[in-house]
Amino acid sequence: MSENIKIRYYLVAFIDIVGQRKKLKQLKKVPTSGAEINNVVDILVDTSEYVKHLRTQFDDYFNIKPAPTGLLDGLPSNKREWLEKRNQPNYWYRGVSDSFIITVPCFDDVVLFGKHVGDIYSCLYGISVGMHPIRTGLRNKI
Repeated sequence: MSENIKIRYYLVAFIDIVGQRKKLKQLKKVPTSGAEINNVVDILVDTSEYVKHLRTQFDDYFNIKPAPTGLLDGLPSNKREWLEKRNQPNYWYRGVSDSFIITVPCFDDVVLFGKHVGDIYSCLYGISVGMHPIRTGLRNKI
């Protein structure tokens, strides 16, 4: 039984976009007039589009692929494939309302020294590049 159990460390970041609640509290009732409908649509578009933009910005940053330099061209194909696999980002991403959760494994099944360090750095940098206030939580417990 214990041979099937793996205990590992993960970086889990919970990101909450600050200020969304204040905007959404303006929605007090079902709109009845054209002006109220337009106001509700404006609020919903403003809040949802920003959440979508921030998630896309993070995803774009995390998946930036460097331009080929030709340095790997002289390597045997199996070594080149190993290095290309090593450079693939390894994370899980979930959206929940106006928040999102990012999980990055802090280990490798294959010996890829330092890979998880780069993924953790990318995660932390990716959530810090936005121009809108966010609230995050990180914890280092199992």
